[in-house]
Amino acid sequence: MPGQGAVESSGAARLMSPKAALSVVSNVLGAVLGTTALVFIAQNMGPSALGIIGYAMASIGILSFLSDFGMGSVHRTHIKHSVDVAKCIGAYAAIRLVLLGIFSAVTLVLIELWKSGVVDSDLPGNQVVLAQLVDSMYIFLVYYVLLGISQIATHTFDALDSMAKVHVPAILELVVRVSFVIYVTTSPLADTANGPALLASAYAAGMVASMLLVAMLMRSYPISKPDRYMVMSYIRALIPVFIVSMTFILDMFLDKLVVGYFWGEFELGLYFGVQRMSVFVGVFSLSVATLILPSVTTYFIKRDVAASWEVVNQAERYVSLVVVPTAAFYLMYGSDMIRSFLTDDFAPAVTTMDLLVISATVLALVLPLRSVIVGVGRQVTLFMVNIGGLAIQLVLMLILVPDSLLGIDMMGLKGLGAAAALLVTSVYYFFVLRYMAWRIGKILPNSRSFKHLASALVMVGTMYVVDWLIVPTVDWLALVLLAVLGVLAYGTSAYLMGELDKEDYRNFREMLNPQDTFQYVVNELVGKRA
Repeated sequence: MPGQGAVESSGAARLMSPKAALSVVSNVLGAVLGTTALVFIAQNMGPSALGIIGYAMASIGILSFLSDFGMGSVHRTHIKHSVDVAKCIGAYAAIRLVLLGIFSAVTLVLIELWKSGVVDSDLPGNQVVLAQLVDSMYIFLVYYVLLGISQIATHTFDALDSMAKVHVPAILELVVRVSFVIYVTTSPLADTANGPALLASAYAAGMVASMLLVAMLMRSYPISKPDRYMVMSYIRALIPVFIVSMTFILDMFLDKLVVGYFWGEFELGLYFGVQRMSVFVGVFSLSVATLILPSVTTYFIKRDVAASWEVVNQAERYVSLVVVPTAAFYLMYGSDMIRSFLTDDFAPAVTTMDLLVISATVLALVLPLRSVIVGVGRQVTLFMVNIGGLAIQLVLMLILVPDSLLGIDMMGLKGLGAAAALLVTSVYYFFVLRYMAWRIGKILPNSRSFKHLASALVMVGTMYVVDWLIVPTVDWLALVLLAVLGVLAYGTSAYLMGELDKEDYRNFREMLNPQDTFQYVVNELVGKRA
């Protein structure tokens, strides 16, 4: 089975592979392209258009669990343990298509009820805004349906460890989407009433391009008619993963819905904009958490606690090495970043971005620990943890975000309240996941993170002195140069503290070797499925 050798390798080796490099590149490129699109929208269409897109995406996205029910996780498990891949694909395709039909029907009904006033639609904003919102919702429905169809293939590729076939279509989708956004925002179309709907159409256009490539890559894979026994096997495995999947989706979209509902498209645009600006804090952690899962699973099955601890400890160390200085840069230059890359309209949201950055940092540091819980089959436990986090998040948001609720005065902190709620929730996840990791695998916190913090302070001090002495105005070019200086100062400090050594530099250089990564991608895309 593809990927078997990688599973048996050490955690460090797995992190420093062409597949690891591709995952990191894909996530970082996604963050770069997403931020590029954000900049063009913010500078040419303003917070309100961004808020409309954010609310439409969240409204449809939060219902998207109906199109999956966690089936992607079930499919990956079945593929890895089945000798008949064709039956697995056939069963999964049949179930996903049925679920997509249910999702589409329910969503269309809810939109129509919302338009007619049967479902509460008392959102801030005029009728033009509401019309733009509805049009964008329809387009995002198309996007999520296309995504669901595409995932029949991409989840299969993922299960067979064909990561190039997963990431390359995703990169193509991003490129097409961002190109579409740039065209819309720099043309007269940006000032029309259809502007937000056209931005939503960029998502659908990107997904169409991705689907065409996925369809080509899927041609060599066998697909059989749905087998009743296999279909029932999928359904029986559904309940625990469905619950976990639903909590993840709620966690992804809840904050946007709450801010948008109580404060309208402008305030949501401010919140959504700075949230997207802070996305770089967590991208590396997500890649690492995904990459170590197979190794963690294997070691725990073998009851090799020491090996599993080594994998997670190494993952946490690399995450901390990247996340801590990134967060420090954001906290130091957040206001300048907003002014340089967005507009002055977003300046009131700088404190919101600071809280979001701290929240993302706290969560990123323990995200690899989720692999421990999933790897030992504790999905139900993870569900209980997620339910607790969602409850905390929702209660705090309903207290902090609205001006009033059911006639009771609340804090009225808008997006800042949502960011504060997410920070408290992240702290909750930090301590609970740390405790669970210790109970399951005796995995202790990586004490070397204190050296990363000390090196980040050296970085901040260096940038402050240079900024004070040399930089007349902090614009986007100055930010780039200061970031380069910060990386050099951080790396030097970490090296002098003994936290970075020649082996680390060699590992990172090997992982980010473009030639090896490119060759791996070419071999997989043009080669036959193993």
